[in-house]
Amino acid sequence: MHNPYYKTLQNLAFISGIAGVLLISITMTSTGCTYPEASHETSVPVTPVVEQVEQDALDKSIEAHGGIDRWRSFGSLEFTFGRGDRVEQHHIDLHSRRTLITTDEYQIGYDGSDVWITPGLDAFSGSPRFMNGLHFYFFAIPFVLSDPGTNREYLGRVRINDQEYEAVKISYNDGVGASSDDYYIVHLDPETYEMSVLLYTATFRTQTPSENYNARVYEEWQEVDGLLLPKKIVSYRWDAEGRRLGDKRGEAFYSDIKLSKTSPEAALFAPPPDAEIDTPE
Repeated sequence: MHNPYYKTLQNLAFISGIAGVLLISITMTSTGCTYPEASHETSVPVTPVVEQVEQDALDKSIEAHGGIDRWRSFGSLEFTFGRGDRVEQHHIDLHSRRTLITTDEYQIGYDGSDVWITPGLDAFSGSPRFMNGLHFYFFAIPFVLSDPGTNREYLGRVRINDQEYEAVKISYNDGVGASSDDYYIVHLDPETYEMSVLLYTATFRTQTPSENYNARVYEEWQEVDGLLLPKKIVSYRWDAEGRRLGDKRGEAFYSDIKLSKTSPEAALFAPPPDAEIDTPE
């Protein structure tokens, strides 16, 4: 999973026309390549179509969910996460991405440097570092896919369960987040550009790139302070050969969502005296 802590295509076209003869000489100084002269009857701006569509697909989705400016205007997020009998209270500093997860059995926090757990590592059966920010990231897609260090690859129109979607693959620069080898493929409604299906890899433990995906379907939405945010996300296994959703794995619900313009106090995320640090192996 990915918990981020945080191409420019230089297109120079110099066009000069004289008496119906147009000479174009383009020199790409960054590569040292010089293109030969060519004649054209009209002057038409060169547009990299694939790059434009790639950019538009995800940007349109972010806009459909409220816009990146509105998202970035908030400093604090709270929500309740429920899955089966498990209920968690999440607090997130949206600027620093410090986190606090509270349950009846334990607390997991990230203070900006370390991931800690109280009353101790034995209180949680998994890895606190893996859990830290996990459900927030799924919740905050597509907005977090514009974080620094993310890369986009437009995959065009694809089908899942015979339904057509706009698809964009996300990868990460080395060292971004806890597992920068993760891949995400967002599948967007081609009419509304709302998030529909997310394919994702999990490389936290192996730290090795993989094309073995799991799937999450964004089934229900709720509007909070001008943002369209998930209410229900359903997890499935992924049938890559048939490009179909496999067996259902579970349902997650997000409720009691609160957004604030101001960031929480740093003390909220500080480890208490009895906390243990979950150090990398």
